[in-house]
Amino acid sequence: EDYKSYYNELNPVLNKISWIQSEIDSSKEARTFLIDSLTFYKKKSKQISLDFIITHKNSLIAVKAIQELIFSYEKEGSDSSIILLNSLNTEVQNYPTTQMIKQNLNNAHNSVIGHLATDFTRIDLNGKTIKLSSYKGKYVLLDFWASWCLPCRELSPHLKEVYKKYSKKGFVIISISCDSKYEEWINAIKLDNIQSFINILSFTKSDMNFLKTNDKIGDASWIGELRKQFNLMPIPVEILINKEGIILGRYGPTEKQPLKMLDQKLSEIFD
Repeated sequence: EDYKSYYNELNPVLNKISWIQSEIDSSKEARTFLIDSLTFYKKKSKQISLDFIITHKNSLIAVKAIQELIFSYEKEGSDSSIILLNSLNTEVQNYPTTQMIKQNLNNAHNSVIGHLATDFTRIDLNGKTIKLSSYKGKYVLLDFWASWCLPCRELSPHLKEVYKKYSKKGFVIISISCDSKYEEWINAIKLDNIQSFINILSFTKSDMNFLKTNDKIGDASWIGELRKQFNLMPIPVEILINKEGIILGRYGPTEKQPLKMLDQKLSEIFD
């Protein structure tokens, strides 16, 4: 009943938004006389969702309404959505779906440029415990890659040049592999000759123990993968962190900053 009540009111407005947007996309002239209507119906859809959330705090459909807001108003950031989720009744907040959405929002919020990078601990290739926060005082590049990722492997020679150029000036590369098999990870490190980087796996030790007894790699990736902590999916992605642990930039084919801007930023810092 909650679902029907919510979408019976919302769907007609979403349909109007969809039609207006398609008209605007197909004609530059249409934009001038339809843009006000688009703004009106977008605000209306937002208000419908907000009103439902406020009046249905004990309903799981309120979580669905928050998802609609996240999808439609992603540019407004994650703070408002987290506040709305926290306003729901305790039982609804404890649903696995609610917890998953909240974690994704927190990851998105904590991994943006200008934010303190979330700390992590891993065991590196040599069995040494690696903690991100222990590298404060240095510039750190988090290099997300995998043995099966061709663009990642093609980037390795250039990253080696960058490391050679700046390593003595306080520059560290933590190479984070998204591989799910030890053997493939180790072989790729040897082939690409990147032993000079700090090499760790995106998976935790418990993830890897899971993989030793299961073939469901997708299931293991939900346990505690670092690329979810830093809110990225397609790789390669390079995340630059300053001496205070603040994220300076995110570079990659699907990031707002292309990879070539990483070289420019490093040159600004060190040259």
